[in-house]
Amino acid sequence: GILWISNVINPFRFIKDSMELWIYTLTTCSSVASIPVNIKVAKEKFGVPERISSFTIPLGSQMNYDGSVILYGCVIVFISQVVGHSLDIPTMLKIVGMSAILSTGGGGIPGSGIVKLFIMVEAFGLPTEIVGIIAAFYHIFDMGTTTNNCLGDLAGTIFVSRMEDKKAA
Repeated sequence: GILWISNVINPFRFIKDSMELWIYTLTTCSSVASIPVNIKVAKEKFGVPERISSFTIPLGSQMNYDGSVILYGCVIVFISQVVGHSLDIPTMLKIVGMSAILSTGGGGIPGSGIVKLFIMVEAFGLPTEIVGIIAAFYHIFDMGTTTNNCLGDLAGTIFVSRMEDKKAA
């Protein structure tokens, strides 16, 4: 969205040109393993200088876990609804905060999110048995969250590169 709003790049072109990256992230489910592919796509498809991409992409792969934060929040709300437990606004804010903190650990380890889900569910006093059911489908979720995270890293890198070009001009 930021790339489109700032008139840097069309979202359809972004998805098409980053196809090599998102196919790789769908198959590996590891944002750290996709760093070389992400840097290559940034350089070859979007003209990002390596001095920028070699800094922003590894940094993003360790800090940018928005897909995981969204997933953890959705799972907690889902489990709460399954057991008939209502969530108030302060609890929802705690869920978002704890998701953001927990998502930063275990970067690059495929499937590490299931352990984090157990921690989240236990912290909010919900039954952990439902996480066992979710674990059966977790690889599918992990494909989406990893792809979301890596495409976010790439989008941020392109944005920073374009801003640096404008600054230099």
